[in-house]
Amino acid sequence: MFYDYVDRSVSNYIEVSDWVRFNPKPSWWKSLSPLLGGLTSKDEYIKLAWRRMLDGEHVGSPRTVKTCPGIGQFFKQSLPLVFMNDIFLETFADGSFKWRSYYNGVSVAEHSPDQITGSQISRDLITLKFQFPITWLTDKPIQVCFADPVYHNVMPYTIAPGILAKTNTNINYLNVIVFFPKKAAQFVFYKNEVCAVLQSSEPITKLIKKDHLAIENKFQYNLSASIFATKGKDRN
Repeated sequence: MFYDYVDRSVSNYIEVSDWVRFNPKPSWWKSLSPLLGGLTSKDEYIKLAWRRMLDGEHVGSPRTVKTCPGIGQFFKQSLPLVFMNDIFLETFADGSFKWRSYYNGVSVAEHSPDQITGSQISRDLITLKFQFPITWLTDKPIQVCFADPVYHNVMPYTIAPGILAKTNTNINYLNVIVFFPKKAAQFVFYKNEVCAVLQSSEPITKLIKKDHLAIENKFQYNLSASIFATKGKDRN
């Protein structure tokens, strides 16, 4: 994957870890046992629930979401994107908004309700987008979409659904489109909070390459097929 830090008023080097969380699994997931109560086997659960089971009580499944194949596969094919800076945002009942950040990084822009006239979205929601100062290109065709970061942190907005079919020739800006309720409210989004999850059409491990190149004093950084390969690497 190639990416650009397009804001030339700031440092010409950006750490990939400033906008990507390399481990897609949240801490609570790592510590969660596959079975309720921290049990390690179904036999343990049966022993504890034996009397209730024989008395006809419905004891339910002993499994936690750790055994859910859908969530597990989601983590394998997703990459959390984090805010690079603190953002202060205020929305108003008329659909207008104000925002401020005292550091360079993610900015906030608007999509006019006229672009989706006649929908419930245009009536009840404010369409904003978090603009990362990044352009990116994959070295092979891949489909991606942005997903809700709810497994990492609960946010007051809804991620706009959509699928982006990327090729190895089209360079895209990294923009996360979101919907806020059309109401008077104030929000603070903190640096390193997960903004959205970038979901891939294949496991992220297939995108990892060992080689890594980052050239100082140029605005283009060649990450040789994948941002996943850069964790812990020196910029030189």
